[in-house]
Amino acid sequence: MSIRAAATDTPPSAAECTVAQLPEYADLHRACRQTEDVPLPQRGAGCC
Repeated sequence: MSIRAAATDTPPSAAECTVAQLPEYADLHRACRQTEDVPLPQRGAGCC
């Protein structure tokens, strides 16, 4: 089992975008703070 994402996979959405997919929270797209993908400071798992 691999935890690496394929190059064609889309990056995860910001929390606001995920919740805004619900009709009653659609206005949360305006509150989204994610402007770009942010790299994590640590490397992946040792098996990667």
